Amino acid sequence: MGILKFSAQKPQIEHIFVHHGIKKHLRDITVSNSQSWLRRMQFYLRDNLHFYLHLKYKSGCFACLSYPPGIGIKGSGRDSSLDWWFTDASHPPRNNERLHK
Repeated sequence: MGILKFSAQKPQIEHIFVHHGIKKHLRDITVSNSQSWLRRMQFYLRDNLHFYLHLKYKSGCFACLSYPPGIGIKGSGRDSSLDWWFTDASHPPRNNERLHK
């Protein structure tokens, strides 16, 4: 948790992509009145072994890509927005699973 919280509190970091299970764990172990840094955590379904930092760009940078804010930006995950990620609907079958049905 230390490096994620440290990174999320840096003004140079726009948001951090983490697996939804990581965000749920961070939400569960963090005291509710100190969760403002969790808003920078965005869900990234495919990767549960590491995280990605998205840096803020300087204004006027013509080659920079901007990502729209996601669920992680809107809140700390204490509401029902995190629940969908733990349903079967959030995990579509892989190609080999489709072939066997």
